[in-house]
Amino acid sequence: MRAPEDCAFRTQNEEITERTKWLRKAAFFHREDLLYLKFLIPPGGRVLELGCGNGHLLGALKPSFGVGVDCNPALIAEARKNFPHLTFLEGNIEDEAFLRSLSGPFDVILIVDTLGVLDDCQRLFENLHVLCTRDTRLIVAYFSHLWYPALKLAELLGWRMRQPPQNVLAAADVQALAAVADFELVKSEMRLLMPMPMLGVGRLVNRFLAPLPLIQLLCLRHYSVYRSLQRVSADVKSATIVIPARNERGNIAPAVQRIPRFADDIEIIFVEGHSGDGTWEEINRVIIAYPQYDIKAMRQLGKSKADAVFMGLMRRAATC
Repeated sequence: MRAPEDCAFRTQNEEITERTKWLRKAAFFHREDLLYLKFLIPPGGRVLELGCGNGHLLGALKPSFGVGVDCNPALIAEARKNFPHLTFLEGNIEDEAFLRSLSGPFDVILIVDTLGVLDDCQRLFENLHVLCTRDTRLIVAYFSHLWYPALKLAELLGWRMRQPPQNVLAAADVQALAAVADFELVKSEMRLLMPMPMLGVGRLVNRFLAPLPLIQLLCLRHYSVYRSLQRVSADVKSATIVIPARNERGNIAPAVQRIPRFADDIEIIFVEGHSGDGTWEEINRVIIAYPQYDIKAMRQLGKSKADAVFMGLMRRAATC
């Protein structure tokens, strides 16, 4: 008869083997997912992943300091074995005291699919501010609610690993929960239209078709990037905002009005780009109408939005 600890060890091994098998079966999907996350997260940063599983994603992102958290002891043991240079902790990410005990702050806090099993997503977001600076980015990746029936069918057909009951959240739902918790949306995008390789066609579809308007709405994945509003203005003394403007006469005054006073010294540089609707005249009118703002105006010499931004930044550098 086997000892109880032998049975437990065998069960853990079986769980790890099962998870590894499904990672291999869905290798194309995970590779596509990783490509976009690498675009969002440069290597060499301080990265915290909540719900890290066996650590394969955190390891692939190559952080200088990486911390992964999961409630599954078997997966944490596997992660420590495979990535000994990273830190993996077993714990409940919905426990505020546990989150406070982590070695923050971090450059990136990553939550991939973990929202599906949480009891209170908003509360988790609220508890993350203590791990943030004004430069920290919270990145959330989750599946589109439109794909939920297809994903459940894939589980029934044995094409996807069976999942426990999950929260079904649209991108707008995640953004609303984050906003209530004082996280501001920086970037949001739908990606990954084809989760299977399809003899090489999948990569082409995901690379060229998935980002297109309207088609993007059909994608499997939604990614959103946030920053903490409780940390954003902690030590900002001054800022320069460069606004390229070409045929934007009706948007000049609203652009100034919408800029929050997040610093004592805010400089606004409009770079006007060969407009034909009176944008240049409107910029000069706004400069007079809003004397409480430090507004400057330039006429672009070259072409393109990038050239306008570069010209504004050069103007800023020259006056520093």
